[in-house]
Amino acid sequence: MRISLFAVVAAAVLGANSCTNQKLVPITDAEPAVVDDLLEVDASFCTKPAANVVFPVKLLLVVDVSGSMQFTDQPGLRVNAVRQLVQTLVPQDNVLISTMGFGSNVYIEPQVASTSDPLFVPASQWNEPNFLTLKDVATDYNGALNAVKTHLLQDMLRTARDGAPGELSRTKYVVIFFSDGAADPKCCISSDETIGSYGSDPFNCPLEAWETPKPGARYCEDAEEPLLCNQSDFLDQFQSGVQGVVGGSGQPNYGDGVLNALQDLKLEGNYNRSFQIEGLVQDIVDLGKQFGVGQLQFNTALLFDESLPDGVKEIYRLNKCREESLLREMAEIGDGQFRDFTNSEDIDFLSFNFTALKQGFTLIDSYAHNVNALPPGGDPTVLDYRPDTDGDGLDDDTEFSLGTDAANADSDKQVSPTAVGAPPEIITNPADIGDGYNDNFEHQRDNLGFDPRFTQRPIRPCPKISGDFVDRDDVDGDGLDGCEEFVLGTDPKLTDTDGDTIDDGIEVRLGLDPLVPEANRDDDFDGTPNLEEVRKGRDPNVPDSDREQSSIRYELNQTGTTEDGRTCYTSVARGIHLATTQPRFVGGRRGYNDILYFLAEAPSDNPTGRIDIRVACVRTEYIKPSFKDPAQGKVTLEDKDFFDLSIPDVARQIHAGLDICKGAVVH
Repeated sequence: MRISLFAVVAAAVLGANSCTNQKLVPITDAEPAVVDDLLEVDASFCTKPAANVVFPVKLLLVVDVSGSMQFTDQPGLRVNAVRQLVQTLVPQDNVLISTMGFGSNVYIEPQVASTSDPLFVPASQWNEPNFLTLKDVATDYNGALNAVKTHLLQDMLRTARDGAPGELSRTKYVVIFFSDGAADPKCCISSDETIGSYGSDPFNCPLEAWETPKPGARYCEDAEEPLLCNQSDFLDQFQSGVQGVVGGSGQPNYGDGVLNALQDLKLEGNYNRSFQIEGLVQDIVDLGKQFGVGQLQFNTALLFDESLPDGVKEIYRLNKCREESLLREMAEIGDGQFRDFTNSEDIDFLSFNFTALKQGFTLIDSYAHNVNALPPGGDPTVLDYRPDTDGDGLDDDTEFSLGTDAANADSDKQVSPTAVGAPPEIITNPADIGDGYNDNFEHQRDNLGFDPRFTQRPIRPCPKISGDFVDRDDVDGDGLDGCEEFVLGTDPKLTDTDGDTIDDGIEVRLGLDPLVPEANRDDDFDGTPNLEEVRKGRDPNVPDSDREQSSIRYELNQTGTTEDGRTCYTSVARGIHLATTQPRFVGGRRGYNDILYFLAEAPSDNPTGRIDIRVACVRTEYIKPSFKDPAQGKVTLEDKDFFDLSIPDVARQIHAGLDICKGAVVH
């Protein structure tokens, strides 16, 4: 049945004028779509392993050359032990050595006759000193320890003045103090002496068979005082005549004259007492702390032959308990080791630790950065982050207005500007597109002769291959090639030239200066330092303090340490904004975002020095308003996902196209 148009209209009119009990419902605008452009990155990692860097080890071998050695070491095997030690150390270029002999005098090899003479030399340059076979008169611990302190002080002063930055903090000093007997002469002030009896030994050691008190004799710490402690004639005679008696060569001169025998001994004073000796070792330890050296170990070794006749022990005042107790205390104060050699055949200096310090690392900062989304700027009504498909620092709309390719970070497709009306010379071979400077880099410097559209409009041509870091290679993984680093003045071998923890390429991308630390700069005067704005995903050049609530938020927790001393953490970055990017190639999918997660680490011994950067990457997809992959908006990173950009081969592989991103695969 056909229905006429008239019938339809009539029915409509009648219907409109008829009665109804239905209420009119107002028409409302449709609900706006919920925008879900946020991502959370959960990371777990440990600081990177200690670097196998060869740092200096400076060994000072201090050997007793007193007369008692002719009995305790009759074959002279201590000399063989020194030779064996030096020969073993010759292949280790990082180990430097100095040898000191002490008795009544102090001797040194290499000889120090002026302030310009070396204080330590490689083992391959060591000359065996003649003083190792001396049979000196006294065993002057006090003089030897003062010489050790002066020797180390002079070396630390020289290293601080002439060495590489941070060298002292990576240097290990090892002192080995080797003796066979008691400190001699030992003198006490009169109030601490005992007359004709024992009882003042600070270690409360039992008496040896030969130890019988003599009526009227003066004793200091249960050792009979020699006459030179209290009678000027004997002291003067000893100090003036000991040079001719002892012989030998190599007495040091550190700039204040040659060190002479017992030059600090004063009549009726304390000398070579246990507390003084322990105090000198503490002074040496404190010296290392004052200069911030990597490590200072003061080790001791005792050679004591129990089979020696009592007559020999009496001549040289040998009491093993006292000697061992003192040397053990010296090693404990010096954070070192004590060794007890029962006869000369046992002497082995190789049992001490000469291992170089390893350079551990400290976490300085960690932060996330989306290379495909730029902050919206200062207009609070604009909420969306701007897509930057090629990650060059120019948003896609700006690239469209400039005529550059939003999917190619270095997209120069014309050779040079042409005359009005002349057709442009278009580059069709993809391998010839680009001039070595990315589009944002050139746009930022358009007043200096750069132009992101023309291959012949950089201020300085960038070769594809050269041997001096000035080419299109990126050997430090910061996203800047050698030519860009040359123009900027940054270090092509450092990911973070200014040490502010921000990758050089990120600083350039965001319009910051990679030569100036950003921690205390606030270029947009919004009250938030540049460094914090980068970490929070905001624009450091536009006042945007009102975006604090929509900034990236971080949580960092220390979870423990590994067996090899690495510190481990969990870190969460919440509120990373995504952007809807263009396809990365013709016919591809939209919406890919690469989020880089940076770990900035510094050597533990020099946390304000060089910054090493490790980086991981996660790739997500986002199509406004709410399509995300992964849908829950959360991704995880593990320690194995981070790549160390301080390793040149790793940086080169990434620059050559190695995809380090986990997550979505570009289609």
